[in-house]
Amino acid sequence: SNSHTISSSTSLLGISSALLRHPHSGVIDRERERDRETIIPKIIHMAYVPKRKGDRMPETFHHGLESWKRTQLGWDFRQWSAEGNRQLVEQLYPWFLSTYDGFDKEIKRLD
Repeated sequence: SNSHTISSSTSLLGISSALLRHPHSGVIDRERERDRETIIPKIIHMAYVPKRKGDRMPETFHHGLESWKRTQLGWDFRQWSAEGNRQLVEQLYPWFLSTYDGFDKEIKRLD
């Protein structure tokens, strides 16, 4: 039979006959599996802390963030505030809170 001929020929050449069934056999499944195994989560963290309390994020920053959201589908965007940053440290790293509160510049709390 034709199937037997393919198996015999491919065996002699060291080629798996499964590869000859369909040129893209398993490619999509391997890509989906690889996506599920991604080690780094698809999360973009953004922090904006104004120089003066109560100031709003500049329109150019807001525009950039909205552009990312439109183009980076499947990603989770998280915006952090000074209050949210401090709460995170207070809840998860209480041993570090006094050091965090002691930083002389706000930028040091963001990095």
